[in-house]
Amino acid sequence: EISTFANTKIAKLSQGMSQKVKIAIAILHDPQFIIFDEPTNGLDVVASRIVREYLLEMKAAGKCIILSTHLFDLAEKVCDKVVMIHNGKVIADDKLSTLTANKNLEDAFYDIYTAENKEVM
Repeated sequence: EISTFANTKIAKLSQGMSQKVKIAIAILHDPQFIIFDEPTNGLDVVASRIVREYLLEMKAAGKCIILSTHLFDLAEKVCDKVVMIHNGKVIADDKLSTLTANKNLEDAFYDIYTAENKEVM
C-alpha cells in the first residue's frame, strides 16, 4: 500500500505511512534475522493485521524475529519465547506456553511484576 507514495519524502508522510515504509525498508532484502520495535505503532487495524500476518509468514519460513512490544496480544500471536523487562531488569525469560500456562500474557506480566514489586505496592 505504499506504491502511491513512491515520490513523496518520508518526512511528509503520515505516521502510519512512514511506519509502512520503514517496515518495507527493513524487509526489502529478505533478512534471516530481523528486529522489530513496535512494528504496528501508528498503523490502523487493517495494516496492523497485515504486519502481524507477515510476521507469522516470516516465522513459518524459519526467520528469526525479535519483537519489542508492549502489546501483549501481538506477542501472544507471534512469539514462542518471551523476555519481560521492567526498569531495565529482566523479570521473566521463558517459553510463552510456560508463562501463560493458565492465563494470558498480560496477566502473567502483572503477576510477575507485582511479585517483584510487592514492597513498593
